[in-house]
Amino acid sequence: MKDSKTGYLKLKSKDIFGEYPHCYYPIVASHKGELPNSRFNCSQGWIKELFKSSLGKPVKVTLEKSIKQGYNLCRFKVNI
Repeated sequence: MKDSKTGYLKLKSKDIFGEYPHCYYPIVASHKGELPNSRFNCSQGWIKELFKSSLGKPVKVTLEKSIKQGYNLCRFKVNI
């Protein structure tokens, strides 16, 4: 279920998609303007460890969209 205030996770085939309506990473969120992909490695790493620990196996995380790249949301894809 989508929640416009907190975001959501959705399982589709062997992928989990997470969308968030605002940036939860304070250093990135406080930056004015767009940022390069390398600034999101921390968020990708955090999500990767969360799912790796929860599922007990390696996962791949891809940043698909980011508010700091001009989109209206942050979207990650977790390949399980």
